[in-house]
Amino acid sequence: MRVTDSTGAIGQTSVLVGLPFDPPGNLTAKIDPGGQSATVMWTPPVNTGGSPLAEYVLVTDPPTPTQTLSADTTSASAPGLAFNTSYTVSVYARDTGGAQSQPAATTVATPGPPPPPAGSQLWVNRYNAAFSGDGAHSVAITPDGSTSVVTGVIRKPDGGTEAATVAYDTSTGAQRWVSLYDTGGGANSGYPSSVAITQDGTTVVVTGDGSTSAYATVAYNISTGAQLWASQYDGGPAWSLAITPDGTTAIVTGQGYATVAYSTSTGAQLWSAATRVEPSPHLWPFPPMGPRRS
Repeated sequence: MRVTDSTGAIGQTSVLVGLPFDPPGNLTAKIDPGGQSATVMWTPPVNTGGSPLAEYVLVTDPPTPTQTLSADTTSASAPGLAFNTSYTVSVYARDTGGAQSQPAATTVATPGPPPPPAGSQLWVNRYNAAFSGDGAHSVAITPDGSTSVVTGVIRKPDGGTEAATVAYDTSTGAQRWVSLYDTGGGANSGYPSSVAITQDGTTVVVTGDGSTSAYATVAYNISTGAQLWASQYDGGPAWSLAITPDGTTAIVTGQGYATVAYSTSTGAQLWSAATRVEPSPHLWPFPPMGPRRS
């Protein structure tokens, strides 16, 4: 180094500015089975600043507990990782003089949580069940699987019944909405038997026994539970319901094979048909069996 003083004299000297302190080398991190820890490996730094190596420091971002590791260690486990998270894993080297290297860093991403064991209960939820006779009769799930809709009967304090339709979050079981339908037919007049959902997942349709044993069919908005329409058909209790693949028509059938079609958007009756089913022509009682063979 050349220096000049205030008189203009020039001199030359040497200054020791320190040796390089390299970061740890060949850093790798691999997620362990189970997905919530990682195995971290590295090699010692080539240069340690002129002083003996003292320790390593392992940190992560997002943070997990900092680890201080001995100088003869070249691997460690990073526990406590969260599912579905990307982590930056860094390892520093320190010498006995207190100097610290620049970090060696790598990234690693954890997977999502493992699925629960087959057949395990995910959730349970109940609606009402305050009176004897309350119960669900049918369930349907939206095409995207996000919403489960259950329909059934509840007893009213006056002894009558009404249809209760409840929507749940399929993943958590959280109740999204509940809608009640009273047919106005007095005691024991509201017994829903079947529920179906349109292919676009916007409308849920429920059918069952309405006032004076009529078919009662009701449609609800799948997002809010708001009633869209209600229709009744004088044909005895309805037992089953299906919706066409294009989602435009709901087909209801029940006692006496009476079958009715409704527009899913308006509830308008499109057609109805009733078929008398004759008994089977098989003889009854059955003829006697022939002689048994020996």
